[in-house]
Amino acid sequence: MELISTNTIVAGILKTYLAFFGLDHVDATELECLATNVYFEARDQDVIGQRAVAHVALNRVKSPNFPDTICDVVKQGPTYRNRPDLPRKYRCQFSWYCDGKSDNIRFQKRNGETVDIVYEAYWTAAAEALEAIVGRSGDPTNGATYYFAHKLVQPKWAEMFIVSATIEDHTFMRPE
Repeated sequence: MELISTNTIVAGILKTYLAFFGLDHVDATELECLATNVYFEARDQDVIGQRAVAHVALNRVKSPNFPDTICDVVKQGPTYRNRPDLPRKYRCQFSWYCDGKSDNIRFQKRNGETVDIVYEAYWTAAAEALEAIVGRSGDPTNGATYYFAHKLVQPKWAEMFIVSATIEDHTFMRPE
């Protein structure tokens, strides 16, 4: 059984998409960071929910209050002094990145067929991430830079922001 990686999916999507739309270049590493964030944060959401998560990360990149690259936004959070590559558990901007669980996404192929259901979810996340990066999807969050799963938590920090959209089980927020 052959294993395929997220890099392989991203490379395939980029090659097809860039050729089809005649676009120049999209950084594969940045796309993979955004696709992985969308996957872990919203893989159970429909396309609009995934699009919304992608746009929040991109809105953060545009904001002076956050890092300047997609990967730095996705991985933002405190780390250990002696291990700057290790995020402090439950202290990241995006919870999946520092929840202590494995962030490896691997897909299995058997006889040329992908048999892992995760493949389709990651492919959709990567496609939505790419659409957002190249500006082919509108921002359904109306400029949100924060969100939370309102069925699971009611964070105290949310009182400092205004609600800009509610999509499925996420509330999207931005500064006033």
